[in-house]
Amino acid sequence: MFDGPTRKLIEQAPELEGLPPEALAEVLSRAFTQLVATRLALATGGTDDQALTPTLDRLRALANTYDALTCLLPTDSPNRAGAAFVAGTAYLLLHRASAYRKESTLLSRSQISPAVSAGLLFLIAGALPDAAAAAGELGEVGRSIVDILAHSVRALAKGRLASLWK
Repeated sequence: MFDGPTRKLIEQAPELEGLPPEALAEVLSRAFTQLVATRLALATGGTDDQALTPTLDRLRALANTYDALTCLLPTDSPNRAGAAFVAGTAYLLLHRASAYRKESTLLSRSQISPAVSAGLLFLIAGALPDAAAAAGELGEVGRSIVDILAHSVRALAKGRLASLWK
């Protein structure tokens, strides 16, 4: 799922107990494969998505942990971009799972969409194409404050800063 340069970026993430950075690309790829297989099974009337619960729990733990590390590491840390990319990827996979499970909320009093988090974390990681891809999953822009936020994050992630002043 990841090319060579992306694997190197992922391997720059800080090591967690029992999870060396070299294993992160495989963990994320396996989660992606499980999400796709479950989505296909659901589309053809197959299994329910309860089998995904352990995968989603693991993704949430990865996303939250590496998101926190991204915030806590100094901006010049060699591990910060890797942590941001791992968190962004985990959040993007969570967003995709929540979208087909009809659980997606862009903004509430207690959370923001994993797609918003993913886009911002990919920007921190310097992974601009991934940021733009995550921003593309934010949906159409309306007139509510949530829609304006989505438009702003999408414009930022796609490098269209001039559209922020429209």
